[in-house]
Amino acid sequence: MYELAEGTVAVLPGSEGGSNPVLSTDGESVAYVAGESMFVTDISGGRPRFVTTVSEPQGVSWLNDGYIYVADGQGRRLRRVAPDGESETIINSGCSCAVPADPPHGGGVVVSGRTTEHIVHIHPNGDRDTLSIRGNHGQFLHSGYVVFLRTGSMFAARYDADSRTISGDGTLVLDDIRTGSIGASGHYAISRNGTLAYVAGPPAGLLTPVVRSSDGSEERLELPDGVYGEMDLSPDERRLIVYSYDRGRRHLLHDLVSGSTQMLPIPEGVAYVVWDSPQSYIYSETRADRSTFFRSRLSGGSEEVLSFEGQASPTAVSDDGNLLAYRKVNRAGGQDLLIHDFAADSSVVLAGTDTDPAIYWSPDFSPDGRWVAYTRSGDGRSEVFVRPYPPDGSVIQVSTAGGEEPLWIPGEARLVYRYGAEWYTVAVDRSGESIALGSPRLLFSGPYANVAGMEYRMLSGGRALLYRPVNTEMNASRIEVITGFDRMLDELLPE
Repeated sequence: MYELAEGTVAVLPGSEGGSNPVLSTDGESVAYVAGESMFVTDISGGRPRFVTTVSEPQGVSWLNDGYIYVADGQGRRLRRVAPDGESETIINSGCSCAVPADPPHGGGVVVSGRTTEHIVHIHPNGDRDTLSIRGNHGQFLHSGYVVFLRTGSMFAARYDADSRTISGDGTLVLDDIRTGSIGASGHYAISRNGTLAYVAGPPAGLLTPVVRSSDGSEERLELPDGVYGEMDLSPDERRLIVYSYDRGRRHLLHDLVSGSTQMLPIPEGVAYVVWDSPQSYIYSETRADRSTFFRSRLSGGSEEVLSFEGQASPTAVSDDGNLLAYRKVNRAGGQDLLIHDFAADSSVVLAGTDTDPAIYWSPDFSPDGRWVAYTRSGDGRSEVFVRPYPPDGSVIQVSTAGGEEPLWIPGEARLVYRYGAEWYTVAVDRSGESIALGSPRLLFSGPYANVAGMEYRMLSGGRALLYRPVNTEMNASRIEVITGFDRMLDELLPE
């Protein structure tokens, strides 16, 4: 605990290993996260009190209504927690929430997207107002401003509470705020009396796309440094689709042979695109809780290929183009993994149930389409598994101490998967009707980025497409405090 007036620092007893600390509105208590638990402790002393369990929270706030709000499950769920532990889920899935905040009027809570350009005011009766912004991690100030981030820079705009609109695209306020791995969430907080505290430093989200050879050497792609997300490689290894956060949340099509790059003609904000042939790809749109999958051709034109109720995203296609794997949000807020057979025009569940809160993701088909490797994330950890297709109820665990994002290496009888900054390979014997897997062995390691979705792809010859962070120094150099931040905005944004 740092005392601004006196410049002193004190350690709260029992808070070792804590993160996401937030002060109560009366300044007498602190809530924080340690592991998968949330605790509350009094600043005056005493033992920390367990409040509730959490799962990879992206933001915690203690708001004026006396509740602690948690952007839980990697920001997918929004929960309201009383200091005595009573909990209520406000948004069960699909939130993409950053740090919750107090609204400018009307009670309730405000959340802003980590990867979407909007601020949502959720009223006490459940009604929602959505404000579009040209950035992320936005917050309202009671002095009549909205602040938000764009790749390490803070912008501000005046907010009209009557029309619920902002003026312009924002004025640059600061250009050195540390951001998260995708450049969306930033390390800053604004007090109710107008004091801004932030972690200063270059954005951690800028990435350089590279090809890593089996000998460890790297070659940079002819793509500029940017804030990138999910990537997918065409079956002929010629073209790469990458999601660009800092180019209007659009997908870029990069030709690995010619080095040319262009925008894909698909709607802004669509996060997942997968190749189904060297000349076409599949993407999805979700509107009014209905998902529609489209096939689009590089030569032009698109067609609807699948439509159903619920939120879903395409994730992989078999080598022959007949099988499509996709994730679908279930009633428990988890994500099931399904396989659609285009020839039979039917889908089956490969992993998950409607009441399973776990997330099944990053599937990849074996070259013959008979096996699917995937990740299961739940209970605070992720592991890699393989199941047969069609599913018969059997499952084989691949990773032994954590792992995610498996891929079958082209032209080789091997699987590869990621665990943190390390990539492991597993020998695969598919000579008979069954499958036999060897023990995981370290393939390579390095400070490569881990973003939302698949951030690497394997090429023939043991090469890998990866994102290398431009800024590898992750420790904060300093924390800056600006008192009278409201007055500073008055000078920068005169009426």
